[in-house]
Order: sequence, then C-alpha cells, then structure tokens
Amino acid sequence: MLIKILIVFLIIAVIAAVIIIEKHRRESVEKMYRAAGNILKNEFLDYSLHNPMLKKNNLKEPNVRKPMVYLKAIGSKPAKEYVFDPETVIKIGRNKDINSVVLNEAIVSIEHCRIFLSESSVYLFDCGSSNGTQIRRGFNSNIITAGQQILLESGDVIKVGSTEFKVKIFFYDMVWM
Repeated sequence: MLIKILIVFLIIAVIAAVIIIEKHRRESVEKMYRAAGNILKNEFLDYSLHNPMLKKNNLKEPNVRKPMVYLKAIGSKPAKEYVFDPETVIKIGRNKDINSVVLNEAIVSIEHCRIFLSESSVYLFDCGSSNGTQIRRGFNSNIITAGQQILLESGDVIKVGSTEFKVKIFFYDMVWM
C-alpha cells in the first residue's frame, strides 16, 4: 500500500514538473516574440513618420517577415536576454558608446565582434579582437579571429571573453502583431 502511494506521489510530482517547465518555456518564447514585435513596430512607425516622397528620406519600407536574433547569456544572474534585428548590425564589445551588448572585461576588445544579416543569413564577424571569438556548435568548437566570419545557426553558443551567449535565430511575421 505504501509503495502505491509513493508511485502515485511520484507521478504527480513528474506531471507538475513538466507543466512548470513547459509554462516557463512558453513564457520565454512569448517574451522573445513580444520584443521582436516591438522592434518591428518601431521600424514601421519610423517609416510612416517620414514622407516617402521626400528625397532626403533614406528609410526603406520594413519587411513584413524578417529574421531576428535572440541572445541569452548562459549562467548570468539576473538573466541577460537580448532580441535584435540583424539588419541593424549587432555589436558586442567593451565600449558602451558603440556596442549593442556591453561586456566589461579586460579580455574583451572595444568592439569585439558583430552579428549581421547578409543575403537572408545571419553571420558572426570578429572585428580583429586580441583573443578571437569562440563559437560552439554541438561538440565542435571554432575560434574566429581578425576579420573572419562564420554563418550562425540556432543553437550555437558564442563565447566573448568569459561570457557565453546561446543563439536562437527565428523569423518574426507581422501577422503576429
């Protein structure tokens, strides 16, 4: 009888854990899409506030479906999460005036690396940093240095200095707005 009670209790505990984990995952995805939506809303607002008939206006009409980059710093407390539009270059480095993500470490260069979009693909580019930029994909690990670039994929881990970022590349569609 005691064994049956323990088994029922264990099953209930497992179900509760699965529900909590799934709820947390769903909230994280919703937060990521909400941030991407805000970026696109701002792009459309900027575009609509400028008269497209003026020659001075160099804004192009925003895409209704575009790739976005989500970076999550692994092991940081509190969690550092970023959502970016890779059409506007994402700069990672030590200088807060020129970088989108600032890492205050001596081994991180002033402008260490960039993430950017080229022909519908997202790339990581090392800006000539002293220590290079490490990228881990599954069990493989590469270090790119001075002027090298590599295609980024969802699931990659980028290491800049002692900070590791998990990368997720996703498409945001204006239909979500």
